[in-house]
Amino acid sequence: MTLLTEGNVSIRKLPKVLTTVIKNLTGKVPQRLPSKTRLSSRIMMEARIVASKQVSLKSGKHLTLGLRQVAGGDAETYLTAFKESIDSLAAAITSAEEEKSIIVASLVSSNKCLMSDQAAVNGVFNRLLAQFREELLPTVIPEFDRYSAVLG
Repeated sequence: MTLLTEGNVSIRKLPKVLTTVIKNLTGKVPQRLPSKTRLSSRIMMEARIVASKQVSLKSGKHLTLGLRQVAGGDAETYLTAFKESIDSLAAAITSAEEEKSIIVASLVSSNKCLMSDQAAVNGVFNRLLAQFREELLPTVIPEFDRYSAVLG
């Protein structure tokens, strides 16, 4: 899986890369390789373990925000999955809607970096995320409207 995470090899190209590496190292061509579905499943399993966001509450309870598998590969789909993950984390902290919206705004505005596995999508995703953050800033920053009027 290092080829994917550190070698920037896409899942589509992984079978060809594996075949080439095995052939160059052993002189033999593999007869069978794991399917793309099996590789994707394994990657998601490892990603859930490795790539998660953990929040520790004052009570000592720990909550973890993990990866979600999505059907599409576009920026809007990634943003929707991100929002759903943040909403679930906030819902685990409180059931009060007003408090939940404050927690969502705090979590979204405190994230420093996010990245999809699709480099072409990252630019659009980052723009959509920036717009989403801007919508939430009045919830996080007291008197935000007053500041934005001065700056705007």
